[in-house]
Amino acid sequence: MVNRRAPGPRHIEAREPHRKKRGRGPILMWIAGGVALAVVLGLTLVALMAGSTVTVTPRMHTITFDPTSAFTAMPSGETGLVFSVETVTLEERVVVPAQEVERVEDKATGNITVYNEYSDAPVRLIKNTRFEAPGGLIYRIPASVVVPGRSGATPGSITVTVIADSAGPTHNSAPVERLTVPGLKSTPAMFNGVYARATGGMSGGFVGERPAIAADALERARGDLRSKLEQRFRTEGASREDVFFADGLAELTFDHLPTEPDAAGARVGEKLVAKVPTFDRAAFAKAIGEAVSADAGNSAISLETRSGFAIAPVSTSSSALAGPLRFSLSGSAVLVWKVDTGELKTALLGKEKAAFTPIVAQFPGIEKADAEVAPFWSKRFPSDPDKLNIEVQRPTP
Repeated sequence: MVNRRAPGPRHIEAREPHRKKRGRGPILMWIAGGVALAVVLGLTLVALMAGSTVTVTPRMHTITFDPTSAFTAMPSGETGLVFSVETVTLEERVVVPAQEVERVEDKATGNITVYNEYSDAPVRLIKNTRFEAPGGLIYRIPASVVVPGRSGATPGSITVTVIADSAGPTHNSAPVERLTVPGLKSTPAMFNGVYARATGGMSGGFVGERPAIAADALERARGDLRSKLEQRFRTEGASREDVFFADGLAELTFDHLPTEPDAAGARVGEKLVAKVPTFDRAAFAKAIGEAVSADAGNSAISLETRSGFAIAPVSTSSSALAGPLRFSLSGSAVLVWKVDTGELKTALLGKEKAAFTPIVAQFPGIEKADAEVAPFWSKRFPSDPDKLNIEVQRPTP
C-alpha cells in the first residue's frame, strides 16, 4: 500500500498587475503651451514698450535793443503793425489815522432820476433847479440837464446828482418816492409831469467836529496809493497772455475818490484810469523779429521779454494814441521760434529712423532734435499717433 503524503499548501506569489508605461505626449504638450504663452507675453510686452519720444529744442535768439531805433505802429484798421487802445480802471483805498480835529459843514447828496411824462419834447432844467421832497426839504442840481421826451407811454428819464440846500444831517433821508420841481408850479401840467425819484435816499449831511488827518499825511497816503496803482497796472498787464501790453506807452490819469469817515480816521482812495496800447502778441513778435533778425523770415515766433526790457514813446504828443504810434525798445528779449509739434508728428509717423534728420531739417524752427525709438531694434517710428510723443525742451538762453 502506497502511503501518500497529503499535499501541502500551495505557494502562491502575489504580483502587482502589469502597468502600462505612461507616454511622453502630455509633457511635450505642456512644454509647447508654456513656450507659446511666453511668446505671447513677450509680444505683448514688446507691444507695450513700443513707442518713440522725440525731443526738440526750438531756435532761440537773444536780442539787445538799441534804444535809438524806432518802430511805428498804426491804429486798428490800418495795415502793418497795428495796435488797439484799452481803458483800464483800478482803485485802491487805505485808512489814514486821524491826527487832529476839524470843524465841517457837509451837505447831503444823492442821485435822483428825473422823469418827463409831460411831453414828447425834451425838457431843459437849468443849473440850481430845485427839487422838493415831502416835508419841504430842498435839493438842487449843480449843472443844467436835459430830460429826454417821453416815447409813447414811456416817460423820458435821466439820472443826476443833487445837493442839499443847506448843510447838516436834516437833509439825510431814506428813499424818496417823488420829488417835485417848485419852479414849474405856474404850469400845472408840466409840474405834474416832470418829477423825480431818489431810490437810494440822501446821505452825507453833517455839521460839527470830527477827527481829521493832517494835510502832509493825506498827501503821503495819496502818493503811496498812486504808486501801488501804477505797480498793479504794470504787473497785471505783464501777465496778459492774449496781447502784448505796452504799459510804457500808456496815458495815466489819477483821480481822488471821496474820502469816507472811519473810526480810526478817514478812508482815502485813489482811482487810476489808463489808456494803453495793446498789440496782438504774434504780430508784435513777428514785426520785431523781422526788424532785428535777418533770418526771421515767415516763421512763427514769440517774443519773451527779460529784466530791464522797456518800451517808450518817441513822441510825447498828447494825441499819440490817436494816430501813428512811434516807440523805441530798450533792454533785452528773446526771440523763440515756434515748433508745430502736430505737423512734425505727422511727418514722422511710420517713417524709417534713417529719415529722421532730413525730416527735421524741413522745420526751420528746430535747433536740435533727438529721437528714442522702442524697442531698440525697431527701424521705424510707430504708425500709431498715440505711441509717438513730441516734447519741446526749452533751455534757458
